Amino acid sequence: MLPASHPTLVEQLNNEIDKYKLTHLRDELLAAAKPCIVLFEKFPNLTVGQMEEMRAADPSIPRNWEEYMSDILPLGGSRLGGTPDLPDSISWPTHNGKKIPFIAQVDLGSTPDYEGKPVPNDGWLYVFAGGDGFPMASALLHHSGPHEELKRAQIPAENETVLDWMGKGAYYNLLPIERAEIGTSIAIDSELPQDGNLSFEDEDQIYELSSSLALIENDGACAQIGGHVNFPDAAPSEIATIGGPEGDWKLLMEIHSVGSMVWSDCGLLTVFSRRSDLKHSDLSSPYTAIYSS
Repeated sequence: MLPASHPTLVEQLNNEIDKYKLTHLRDELLAAAKPCIVLFEKFPNLTVGQMEEMRAADPSIPRNWEEYMSDILPLGGSRLGGTPDLPDSISWPTHNGKKIPFIAQVDLGSTPDYEGKPVPNDGWLYVFAGGDGFPMASALLHHSGPHEELKRAQIPAENETVLDWMGKGAYYNLLPIERAEIGTSIAIDSELPQDGNLSFEDEDQIYELSSSLALIENDGACAQIGGHVNFPDAAPSEIATIGGPEGDWKLLMEIHSVGSMVWSDCGLLTVFSRRSDLKHSDLSSPYTAIYSS
């Protein structure tokens, strides 16, 4: 359910329910809706031609686009891919002696707050995940110390990292994050109606509604913190037991297929944590999986 502290989200959801002709499911949709945080990349859908135009306008931009991205990204800035900014007190996490591929760094102080937010409001969140098995090797880290302690890590050699799901040493191209906005997330789930009978037409409309509210159709939307998994039939009841029978799991972060990150057939990389752990800001035991058609 959406928090009372954000009435505009409720108003927006009611408008979208009318737009997509889902008024017969209004009560269920309002009850199932959750707030989420949507991250937007700085250079969405950037083409080689656009890169050349930027270089023509500014000759100081290096030919190595990755180098340019790194230069303009401030220390501690949010990103997908590239390398993390870690303090000396935090080591790059490993699995079987190999570095787990770096996925994301989020400056939590730049994210909107809401009741039930699954991550702290300060410090930096780091996501690492990789491997060709399920569950994937993964790690979540949180640093809340001074910004001055951060240092940008070096790109690891290919033979230093855990292999990705395609069996390759994984390094993902850097995508700076420009902003974070609050959105609304709805489970695209056949369990949604009280009578347990969701028509194909309703399911398609709920998918369109969910995509619109969660802002994932907007140019540059590349990841989501909290909310529901944006994938058909990712039932909340199944998510609750995804990491085991405890019934305690919830989505912490979802990363879209974007840039050099391609999750199976253009799917989603999803990172889950136990609700009981999140209550104590414990991120030490994540469960990571890919959702794809």
